[in-house]
Amino acid sequence: MPNVSPPKVLVPGYAVALVLKEGTAPHRCYVGEVQAVDEHGVRITLIDWIAGQFTGWNFLAPWESITSAMIATPDRDIQSFAVEAAEFQKRCEHIEVGTRSIR
Repeated sequence: MPNVSPPKVLVPGYAVALVLKEGTAPHRCYVGEVQAVDEHGVRITLIDWIAGQFTGWNFLAPWESITSAMIATPDRDIQSFAVEAAEFQKRCEHIEVGTRSIR
């Protein structure tokens, strides 16, 4: 079998909604555009929901803190992703630990 590297899941230019472990940051979900990926984690430029653009502060999510991600590659409609990511982010903020379900 040829030595083939697996495809990269997160690369600069992709839009993402990163879900973090509870207690690792003020929020559970951060939405932005990937700027860099390295051995430490993923750096994203946060979305400014009012402007509808990736113009906010940069945020570094360490690999050990990330539990899941919703990803949009550049060939996807960014407006549709933004609508879904906004709802996804709201739902993630209501996830509770224990026996309670997602609100």
